[in-house]
Amino acid sequence: VQDYITASAQGIPKILFFKPSLKLDLLIKNMGFTALGNTAQLNESFENKLNLHDLLFEKNSSNLLSSRIDIVSKLIYKDLADKFGLPFVVQFGHGWAGKTTFFISNENDFNSLSKKYPFTRVKVTRFTDGFTVLNNCCIYNDKILVSSPAIQIDGIDKLNPKKQITCGRQWPVAFLDHGQIDIIGKLSQTIGQSMMQKGYRGYFGLDFLIENKSGKVFVSEINARLTASSAFYTRLEHGRELIPLMAYHLGSFLNKEIPSDYNPENEIQGSQIILKNSNYSIKTDKNFGVFKVDSENELKFQRSGYSPENLSEDEFIYSKNDSGIINEEKESARIETKREVLAKPHQLSGWIDNILL
Repeated sequence: VQDYITASAQGIPKILFFKPSLKLDLLIKNMGFTALGNTAQLNESFENKLNLHDLLFEKNSSNLLSSRIDIVSKLIYKDLADKFGLPFVVQFGHGWAGKTTFFISNENDFNSLSKKYPFTRVKVTRFTDGFTVLNNCCIYNDKILVSSPAIQIDGIDKLNPKKQITCGRQWPVAFLDHGQIDIIGKLSQTIGQSMMQKGYRGYFGLDFLIENKSGKVFVSEINARLTASSAFYTRLEHGRELIPLMAYHLGSFLNKEIPSDYNPENEIQGSQIILKNSNYSIKTDKNFGVFKVDSENELKFQRSGYSPENLSEDEFIYSKNDSGIINEEKESARIETKREVLAKPHQLSGWIDNILL
């Protein structure tokens, strides 16, 4: 692999990667390559959920949930239930797509977690009835570029029976008011400035929890790297003839000047569903392609190829995982479209619900 990279590169190879790691940092350094991303140490300082309170408390305490951080075996169920109520939420410092988030509804739940992970340091917060929104951001020179927000797709049994598992995202959100969008934008700028002051540059993403009852916005997560949606989002940006955030990310590491007139008002439209439930799929013998639904709710194959930015409003791309490795946390299929796929948070729109059988 190293020989191929070296032979194919023009000059010193430049490595763009999804998620930093100490091993990757060492390999890139030892091979004399150039990293197009931040170090694992810098990533860890922001991405570890246990650090979020310390990073943001002084400036944004009203937008953080009250929490307790400790080793699981040192926590007492009754104390947590009294402080946070039931259910309460336990999160590890690291995780992917909600896999290390646990809802504790009773003492048996807590004891099971404590027995399995006695020495893991965790964060405990109250359960907040609401939904998650996210955005993509980029630190370019002295500017914080911020996308319009998307809603995270989760809490839908057909996609995955575990409500905390992330199963995609939709632009635009459609369930936020202008005040909430303004708060998200201001928080993104504040967090981005803090990251920039500590030497971070390039792509990152933020997750926000929107409480249903109060409408309040809470910061829930910093993804200090390329985000899970970055590749799809870049395609949607191209479809709107925008300079993508990915270009600014590359420009920040390659010292390239790019017109910095990125405007989140150029609203992106597109949805990405990640199916993590092998009991449901669409009715087709094809593992990949562009489809549309006719007036009788029948699927019609249109063509092969992958260009989500060029889909018409009534088309979608379906790709099935044919690796043979399927479980409740693995992707079994993916659907991408320019249409909205949510009727409301945690509920699919009728058109997409009807074709998942």
